[in-house]
Amino acid sequence: MKTADEYEQLLWLIRTHNGSTREAFIRPFAKTVHQFTTRKKNVSARNSAKAAITGYLRELKSSAEKTNVMDITRKLMAVHMIDAATLAQPTNTAKLHHWLPLCYLRDFTLGVEQPQVRGVFVPTLNYDRGVQLQAVSSDKSFVHPANKNSGFYQDAAESFFCNVESWYSEVMNLLKLGHREPNNYELAMLVCMLVVQTLRSPHPDGSFRLRTLSEFSKAAEAVMDSIGNGYA
Repeated sequence: MKTADEYEQLLWLIRTHNGSTREAFIRPFAKTVHQFTTRKKNVSARNSAKAAITGYLRELKSSAEKTNVMDITRKLMAVHMIDAATLAQPTNTAKLHHWLPLCYLRDFTLGVEQPQVRGVFVPTLNYDRGVQLQAVSSDKSFVHPANKNSGFYQDAAESFFCNVESWYSEVMNLLKLGHREPNNYELAMLVCMLVVQTLRSPHPDGSFRLRTLSEFSKAAEAVMDSIGNGYA
């Protein structure tokens, strides 16, 4: 199943969950996301989405071992996006917007002494005229600048990142404690994180071209459809 089909399946589920709010979810996925992130009314539709998502995730988790990882990833990505789009208030108030989050960077500290306050230091290698130089970089090396016209990422996009990062961090902590391989559901969460990082990272020219959640939904569709299940 393609990502667009998974997107539509979630919208169909939300429409059937509460017929009185179905009109809010009849547009294509990216347009639905855009609608909710730019207009803050329609509380009943937002509540319908939340209720449908809860049951959807419960069923997805119970059937995960019988489902291939990329199909789970597509479903989880759709859930993350609708969840972030239908938040009444954004959860992210960060002043520094990392494109490589702290929860990811912490796995690359490799014994480097860490700051006493919030932040991460990671070892890096620099090359000057063919000479390898060891150095230390702070997490602020992975903070993206604001766009002069539109500022940082859209609040809903930041909430989406926060969702994915939280799930990723939770799974990594569980795996470290249990010293085991991830199950299909957990593996799909990790793939979600890597897909998001593919989209958030700067282009070779240093620019950050995606800013809104609807833009990320379309770009994620293309990325996920390019990944085979075996590769994931």
